[in-house]
Amino acid sequence: MRSFGPIEPLFAKENWVLGAVLEHQAVHRGDRPFLQWAGGKPLSFSEVNRTVNRLAHGLAGLGVKKDDKVVIFSRNSLDFVFAWFALSKLGAVEAPINSAYKGSFLEHQTNLAQARVMIVDRALAPVVAASEARLPGVELVLLWSPPNEPPGAAPRFERIETLDFATVFTRDETNPGIAIRPQDVAGIIFTSGTTGPSKGVLLPHGHNYFMSQQTVSMVRLEEHDTYMSGFPFFHANAQFLTIYPCLIAGARCVLYEYFSPSAFVDRLYESGATVTNRWSTSPDSFGRWYTCAARDPSSRATSRAARSSEARPSIGSASAKETALMIDR
Repeated sequence: MRSFGPIEPLFAKENWVLGAVLEHQAVHRGDRPFLQWAGGKPLSFSEVNRTVNRLAHGLAGLGVKKDDKVVIFSRNSLDFVFAWFALSKLGAVEAPINSAYKGSFLEHQTNLAQARVMIVDRALAPVVAASEARLPGVELVLLWSPPNEPPGAAPRFERIETLDFATVFTRDETNPGIAIRPQDVAGIIFTSGTTGPSKGVLLPHGHNYFMSQQTVSMVRLEEHDTYMSGFPFFHANAQFLTIYPCLIAGARCVLYEYFSPSAFVDRLYESGATVTNRWSTSPDSFGRWYTCAARDPSSRATSRAARSSEARPSIGSASAKETALMIDR
């Protein structure tokens, strides 16, 4: 176990807002790589900011405004991140829902969020259509399809309007310029629901920033680092232990559609990862990684962090009150 001193935020408290951090990095680290989908080319901070702005203006044109709740119900993709960031810039509230849910589970969380708009993976649209009668507040569904796949036929909705997500992007790349405070609500993360129906936890912008800043400080994340993750984007792990910390630190973030224990070692090599985390994963999968690295320090299974004489702390399991930091050597 290791204890840590006081956290020293990299941004002033009035800028503990995701949109403000992204706009700062777009100016000061504009050409540096930020987001990279597995196997693709990295997008720079300025490219991400411009893309997010195009989407934010499009969502605003559809009536999405500050404090509106918008559900994201989709598999991992860069567009998921763009939607999260765009909603943040508008002051709207992102409500990501587990993409495995259906029926009463999906209905409960969507209704609890009081969402008027949903961004839905086209492959999951039939699940939403089946619950349409029990989603009285939903008026608009934006159907997302992977960029490299032709969109399939949309399921029939009786009442809810549908649009293709790709058509929402505008040509306006300017920052929306909406005043957002750290105390304003940024998102809703739902509890697991093990003791009853899931509760929606309201997350202010300042909370999300500081949680992510803690990760930056505890794993000593720097701009030359590459952080790899395949964890679901509807979960706090991917958002606040991976993507947002990379935004704050100016690091590159390599993302995958799903987590794969069998592909984990290969992904470390392919992505050039220097940082990753093992929250909620089997210790055995990481045991195989360290065993391989110990047998052959030059092998592709060995990241710079694992080779280091003083390995960085990796984030393991945590209780509600305390985060356990494990030192792997």
